[in-house]
Formats: sequence, C-alpha cells, structure tokens
Amino acid sequence: MKVFNEDTRVKIPATIQFLRLGYNYQSLKTDDVDIDFNTKIFVNRFKPALEKINGRALSYDEIKVILSDINTTIKSNDLGKSFYNWLINPLDKIKLIDLENIDNNDFAVVDELPFNIIEGTEEDSFRPDINILINGMPLAFLEVKKPNNEGGIQKEFERMINKRLKVKEYKKFFNLIQIVSFSNNMEYEEADDAEDVKAGSFYTTPNGMNTNFSFFREDDYSYHEKYNYKEISQSKIEYVMTDCGYKKKEASTDEFKENLSIYSPCNKFVTSLFDKSRLLYLLKYGIMFINGKIPQRHIMRYPQFFATQKIIERFANGGKGGIIWHTQGSGKTALAAFSNKVIREYFSKQNITTRFFFVVDRLDLLMQASSEFNNRGLSVINCNSKAEFTKELNKSLSSNISSKSIGEICVVNIQKFEGNMPEAKNDYNANVQRIFFIDEAHRSYKSTGEFFKNLMTCDRDAIYIALTGTPLLSKKERSNLKFGDYIHKYFYDKSIADGYTLRIKKENIDTVARAEIKRNLELEDDADINDKAVFESDPYIQALGKYIENDFINFRLQNSDNTIGGMIVCRTNPQATKIHQWFEENSKLNTGLVITEKDDPKQREMNKNNQLNFRDTNKPDLLVVNLMLTTGYDVKRLKKMYLLRGPHAQSLLQTISRVNRPYKSPTGKVYKYGYIVDFVDIEKEYDRTIEAYIKELEDDLNENGEDEGSLSGLVIDKEDINRKYQKYVSDLDNIIDTDNLEKFSKRLMQYNKDTLLT
Repeated sequence: MKVFNEDTRVKIPATIQFLRLGYNYQSLKTDDVDIDFNTKIFVNRFKPALEKINGRALSYDEIKVILSDINTTIKSNDLGKSFYNWLINPLDKIKLIDLENIDNNDFAVVDELPFNIIEGTEEDSFRPDINILINGMPLAFLEVKKPNNEGGIQKEFERMINKRLKVKEYKKFFNLIQIVSFSNNMEYEEADDAEDVKAGSFYTTPNGMNTNFSFFREDDYSYHEKYNYKEISQSKIEYVMTDCGYKKKEASTDEFKENLSIYSPCNKFVTSLFDKSRLLYLLKYGIMFINGKIPQRHIMRYPQFFATQKIIERFANGGKGGIIWHTQGSGKTALAAFSNKVIREYFSKQNITTRFFFVVDRLDLLMQASSEFNNRGLSVINCNSKAEFTKELNKSLSSNISSKSIGEICVVNIQKFEGNMPEAKNDYNANVQRIFFIDEAHRSYKSTGEFFKNLMTCDRDAIYIALTGTPLLSKKERSNLKFGDYIHKYFYDKSIADGYTLRIKKENIDTVARAEIKRNLELEDDADINDKAVFESDPYIQALGKYIENDFINFRLQNSDNTIGGMIVCRTNPQATKIHQWFEENSKLNTGLVITEKDDPKQREMNKNNQLNFRDTNKPDLLVVNLMLTTGYDVKRLKKMYLLRGPHAQSLLQTISRVNRPYKSPTGKVYKYGYIVDFVDIEKEYDRTIEAYIKELEDDLNENGEDEGSLSGLVIDKEDINRKYQKYVSDLDNIIDTDNLEKFSKRLMQYNKDTLLT
C-alpha cells in the first residue's frame, strides 16, 4: 500500500528542495554525529566550520568553552539579543558565521531534531520537521503540514505560541533560533483578512508571546524559473527517504514525484526564503530588537526585504535614489531603519562615509519618527533649527553613535527651513555620501515650491529616497518626476491580504439621519447643508454632535470595547473648535482638539498632549481635527472616523487610512475592518483616485500576470460568476485520474475551494 502522509507529501520533498539549494543532509543516525545537548549544536559540523572561518585549528577543549559560552549567552532574558549580536558582530569573540563569504559556511538540514530538556529522553521536547543548520548551529526551522490540515495554518501558529514559546525551558532555544517558518504546501488563499487565512507558507522570528507570522510573496515572478538548482541523484533521494524511516521504493511513487516538483507551494517558499544568500541577508540586516514597555524582536517583512535590495540595485546601476511606493501602514519608517545598515555597509565597502537624514514636514511626525528610530536602536539627532541642521549637514563623520546603537540618523523638520537652506560642505576632501529619506513625499514638496527647491539643493550630490503610500499623479505634480522612478511598489491590495492593514467599511448617512439633521436645523428643503454658514452654525453643530455621540457609543457597545477611539475630520478650524466645545459641554465622551493655530502656544501644547494621550492611553475618546493628523498618524485603537469634509486624490486615501491599522483589544477582540462615516459622499472621488493608481501600476500588473480586479475591489458581477460556473462544468467533464492520489487530492481541493467561492 502506498504511504500517503505528511512526511512523503511535504517534509521529505522539502528536504530535497534544500539539497537542490546546495545544503547538505545531516542524518541523526550516522556514527560521526555529535550533538551538544545544551545548545543542540552539531559539533561534527561546528568545529571544522569555525576552523575554516577563523583560519586556525581549534582543540575540542576550545570548542567546549565556546559551546559553554553560547549556552550562557542564550540563557539571557533578552529575546536572544546578546547571541544575535555575537552572530553578526562578534567583536572580541570568535566568529560564528562568515556573513560576507557565503561559501565559507557550512549549510545543512536535519529532520526531526529534538529540542529536549532532559538528556536521554524525548519527553518535554519539540521536534521541528526540518532544521536549518549554519555551521552546525540550528538557526532556523521549517514546520510542515499536509494540505488542508485540520484547523489550517492558524492552528499551528497557536500551537507554536501556546505549547512552545510559552514554555520557560524552551526560551534559550528560541534565543538561539533566528527564523521560524510554517507551510502546509498550499497556495495563499483569499480571505477577508489575514487572520482567516488557513493555507500557505509563513515566517517569523521568535518574539515571545508577541510573535506574528508573515506571508512571503516572491517579488521576482521569474525567480524560481531562473534559479540554478543543483541536480540531486535518485540514490540520494532514496537515502533521505530511508533515513526518515521509509522504504526506498516510496521514492519512486507517482505521488512522491508530484510533490518533489520544484514548483510546489512549499518548495517555492523554501527557495524564496532559504536561498543561502537571502538567508544570510536576513540574518545580517533583517532582524531588529525593539525597546519599549515590552521588548520585542522583529524581522523584515517581505516588501521591506525586497525594497532594501532594490535600493542597493538602484545604486549599483548608477541611480541616485527614487520613490518607495509602499501603502499606508506597511512600515515605511521601519523600512528606513532597516535600510540604514544596508546602505551604510554598501558605501563602506567603497570607503565612503554615509550620513542619514529623515525629513518630515510636521512636528508630530518628527516626534513619532524619532521615537521609532530610537526604539529600534538608532542614535537619533533631532534638528529643530536651521543652525542645528547646518551643523549636522556639514559633519563628515557620525559622532552620536553609542556602543549600543546600530547606526545614526538625523530627523529634520522641513518646516523650520524657510528661506535659503545651508549647503553641504565636505571638509578635508572627506568622502561623504548623504542619504535623505523624504517622509510623506506626496506633501509639502511642490515642484515650484521653496521647500522642494531648498531640499534638493542643500547637497547636490545627495541621494534622495522618497517614501509615500500615495504618490502624486496629477498633471501639475507627479512624484516620480520630482524624486525619480519607483524603486519598489507595494500597494494596498497586498497589504490588506498580508494583514498589515485592514479593509475599510464605509457607512453613508442614511436618509432618516439626514432628514433628522435638517429638521433640527429648521432648513428649507433646497437649503445647502454644505454652506459654511450652515456647517459652522450652532444648530448644525448640535445636531451633528448628538448624531456622532449616539453612533460612537453604539459602536463601542456593539464591539463590547471601550478602548477603541474615533476621529472627527472637520471642514474648518472654527467647526472643529465648536464640535469640541459641544462635547465638552454636553457629552460624557471626552474629545481632544488638534488644530493648527500658529499664534497660540497653548493650543500647540494641547495638540501634542492630545496626540500622545490618544496613542498611549484610552483617552480622549475622540480626536477632533481639521488638517492635522489626517496623514502619518498611526494609532491602532483608532477604528472609526467621521468624515465631514471630502479630501481629494491621495489626500483622501491618506485620510481614511488612519483607521486601517490592525488592532487587538485588551479583551482579545481582533478587528477586521476600520470604519468611516461618510457625510460628504466620497465614492466618486475614491473611484477616480483608485483608477489613477491602477493605471500607474499597469506595467507591474501586466508583468506579474495580474488583473486590475485585485486592486479595484472585491465586487464580482453576474458575468464573472457565470464564466466561473461554465468553467467548472467544463472541468468536471474531464476524467479525474484516481491512480495518482496527489493529483486526485489537488483536484478535489480545487473544486471544493472554488465551489465555496461561488
């Protein structure tokens, strides 16, 4: 009888895929295997690898001392930060990995390595399916499941967190392990949000109870076809099969050969994530430790991974920057932090010193960016005046990097630099390359404006990397004509599918509510409710206040969650001030007013306090704003917006995206949507804006074989459904091959999935 299980369908084929990538196979049964119990390091691979890397012989006594040092280091209660720092920057310690010369390292895989607590027993242990060894050290693993496993991939995530990461005795092993991955050998499926996805391949870095699992979608659609795979002999495949406890003949079944394909979902994932050069790149550049109330360890999201590589590719081809088009909420500030080390080391190899500047156009964004960079381990210099900026601009060397920091960055508020900007000077012929990251590059930088001109001329040899989720596409202003071509694109459709942002539900003010507001205003039927005299009037403010108060209280009651916050986006500062006053005088809900008042230092201080309090506490309940905080303000608890004015084009997407951050309440409720209450009918402007972005993405869509349906929405008309139905009828007329169980399983799986979709 054929063996048709998880091992033969996924684990062993994936193991062979690693061998195709140039990994060696490490058996647990050979006579020379020598595993250090405390660290699970394979001494038989560790010793010769370290000798090669460090260029000298090492006695077994020296190896024992190194292993003991590693064991002590991974016991630290620091999420593995001490060991990670040793890996990538050994300083006075012995080098464990050669991150510059891939071939100097020993790459291997071993199946079912037990991470046990008590020596000589497998009780109280976990055994990842495939362990990735670099120089004998188990630095990553891949857990596999058969397709359509019970509970799907989410069940495996829960098991990892609750049964492994929670176990105190396993903590040191997860301080050693850098990358954890899962696959049930299925393509990613469409779902309302990433929390519902039950199929696919995912990766993470162990982050304690805050561990989240990310998609890894290949950016280069011809990557697998172009890959130079190593040919693996049938005898080697049979050896792996028997070493895993199966008969040699199982390696010749049709089902096994089907899953041995380099293009199976799991095998493609193995190639994309664990290619040797990519794996070392992720280890060197892709992991960061975040300071905060709860220390965390983060790994690059795949769009950040590809974007950082595209930046270097742009430099290598003679480019001087360009645009990173990553949708709102996808982590552009984090991308700048990751890029800092990547870019710095690229130029360092050319004996060029780099200075980094992060340019914002609002004080609140300066504070937000500075805090995030500081938490990520960068030394931060805030330039609050032209004199401070001049001083930093003309420095040839960084002077603010402490021994604990991973780099330096100057955060600059462009609004401080009206008039002539300072011009960079390189003293003593210093070889300096300045890198400017322009945050929210769709704002404040009109091509005919002073800010743009001054910024681009303060250092004519600088590199400018513009960051935006909504590039300007109008005839008068196009972002790519100002800052250069797109370096990398990541639009909202993928961000939603990946769980980094949420879909937004739009609620129109229904006829009854509109009539009630008009009745309260005692207006004639043909009166213009959009007239300034009306929407700033006391009766209108009162009617509006009552409506928002009742609606927001009900919103919290429906969700049984008083931690969620809201935002009222007003037409004018006077309207915002009146709405805030109404709530102060008439409502139990607490509001915070955030508006621009240049000549009112008291209001500026209130703005700052309200922003910070709303982000860090559950008060105020609602923020009342006009132009401020409608871009760049990222607060997860902000889940409902009352839109009283209609922004245009990219401003519209920026504004409504304030409510699109994933949020899990203290009670455990996970929000799948952000919500806006539309008082101004944004539908036409929204459709027009999305159409413009789809056109801008046209080349990417055609190249990747996608159609615009994935971008324009989830609406499928009757003709689409009918075409799908006819295709299923035609397919069912074909003969299903029941001799090959794998093909049969895939056909049934596809029918079942598509039937549900229709």
